[in-house]
Amino acid sequence: MRTVLEGLLPVLETANSKDATEALKQAESLIGEVPGSYGIKSPLSKARRLFRKEDADREKAREFVDESLSVLASEIAWRQDAKQNVLPAIREYAEALKPTVGLRSQPRLSVELAKEVSVCQADHRDVSLYF
Repeated sequence: MRTVLEGLLPVLETANSKDATEALKQAESLIGEVPGSYGIKSPLSKARRLFRKEDADREKAREFVDESLSVLASEIAWRQDAKQNVLPAIREYAEALKPTVGLRSQPRLSVELAKEVSVCQADHRDVSLYF
């Protein structure tokens, strides 16, 4: 996505309004396919709207593309940080829950759980004598 956004910069500076609008539309549709990319796509839409006029403010459009690039960089940074710091903890948590969560949907009980359940069910007292 970074290369798509960086590729827009020379187009915005040299192309006519129609070509710049088309390039921005293509970039928006490509970026829009990624879930959660609204923060990156929104400044591109603003830049595209600037090119409705023939005398578009190219500097302002460049600022919008730069804004999209900075949002993209921040999104990449926090995802990389989460991958290194948060993902191992989540995987460990998922492994800890694996034997108990969704127990009924598992095709077979683990040996430890089967022994625990069978012990619970195997030692019943006959309480019918108390009635």
